[in-house]
Amino acid sequence: MNRRIFFPMIGLFTTLLISGCTLRNFGDSTNSFDDNSSENIESENIVKGEEQMTESIILKIDKEEFSMKLDDNSATKELVKKLPLTVSFSDYGGFEKVGSLGFSLPRDDKQMTTNPGDVVLYNGNNIVVFYGSNSWSYTKLGHIDDVARLTSALSEKNIEITFMIGEAI
Repeated sequence: MNRRIFFPMIGLFTTLLISGCTLRNFGDSTNSFDDNSSENIESENIVKGEEQMTESIILKIDKEEFSMKLDDNSATKELVKKLPLTVSFSDYGGFEKVGSLGFSLPRDDKQMTTNPGDVVLYNGNNIVVFYGSNSWSYTKLGHIDDVARLTSALSEKNIEITFMIGEAI
């Protein structure tokens, strides 16, 4: 007789226990899903925000400002993190200005022929601004469209260029 009552009671108890857990878990998972989905959306936005690339930066030469459209690569992402930055440049070969960064950026050198207005990374720790053309292996950082004004601003032998985030005036 005890067995007849004991097994049905165990069955009833188990059914209630499972039902209670299922309802509890269902409620928790719904809340958890809602909480997690909003957290996931926020996390996703933060990650996307970190991945968003600054499309251009400003180069200030003397009192003139130039907008440089950036290439999307690891070197430009690291460069932007270090801005504002002022670099001393000297003339080289009558077609480019070269300035030492004092630190290295990631390289992805490719053989290319540069054009006036191109800005590249050379050997990982030098920035080169072209007012002429050259063929070599560089990591391209970006390009300045206003070549005539840029060439005029680069006419001095030794110059300082400030790289900064913002909009050209």
